[in-house]
Amino acid sequence: MFEKWLRSEWKNSYYAGWFFVSLAVLGLIRFESMFYFLGLSVVAVSLKKLKLAVQILIFGFVPIVVFGYFTYQHTGYLFPNSVLIKGLRFDFSGNYFEQILDIFLFKIVYNPYFYNAALFPLLISGWMIAKDVKQKLGFQELITKNFLLFAWILTLFMHSIFSQLTNFYRYEAYILTGFAMALVPRFKNIALGLKQNKLLTGLTFSSFAALTLKIGIVSF
Repeated sequence: MFEKWLRSEWKNSYYAGWFFVSLAVLGLIRFESMFYFLGLSVVAVSLKKLKLAVQILIFGFVPIVVFGYFTYQHTGYLFPNSVLIKGLRFDFSGNYFEQILDIFLFKIVYNPYFYNAALFPLLISGWMIAKDVKQKLGFQELITKNFLLFAWILTLFMHSIFSQLTNFYRYEAYILTGFAMALVPRFKNIALGLKQNKLLTGLTFSSFAALTLKIGIVSF
C-alpha cells in the first residue's frame, strides 16, 4: 500500500488509509514495530514531509501507548517485564561516550548474530543505493526511490542496539520480512542486475544460503 501511495505521488488517499491501518495493526502485534515507525518517520523528515512523519508516529504509537496504559495500571511499568529485560542497559551516572561505544561494539561489531541476520541484506541494500548514486540522482529523488530501504536500514540498527538479535531469527524476523518487501517493487531491476553483476548474484545467493542454514539449525 505504501509503495502504491508513493507511486501516486502521495495523492491516492485509499492507499494512504490502508498504509496507516497497517501501522496501527503492527503496533498491536509487537513492540519491536516501534523501530519501524521511527525509521519511516526519520526518512519522511529527510524529505521534509513533517506531516507524514507525525502521522506515522501517531498511528504507530497510539496502540502501544494505550496498551502501555493498561500495563501500567496492573504492573507499574509501561512495558511488560519481558520487553524491559530484552532492552538496552544504559547507566546515566556518567561516562556516556564510553558507554555508547561499548554498546555499539557489543551490539553490532562483536555480535555474530548481527552478521548472521544483516550482513548480506545490508550489502545488497548498499549496492542498490550506490547504483542510484552513480546515476547522479538528486538527494530527494534518491531518498524517495529508496524510501523503504533507508527505513529498513534505520530499523535494523535501532533494533540491534535497543533490542535483541538471536541465533534463530525470533525477534528479527520482521526485519528480514521488511527487507524482502522493500526489494519486491524493484525486483525487475534486481533480476536484471543478477544477470549483469556477479557481485550482486553472489550476495543474493549468500543471503538465501544463510537463511537456509538458519532454518536448518532451528529445525534440528
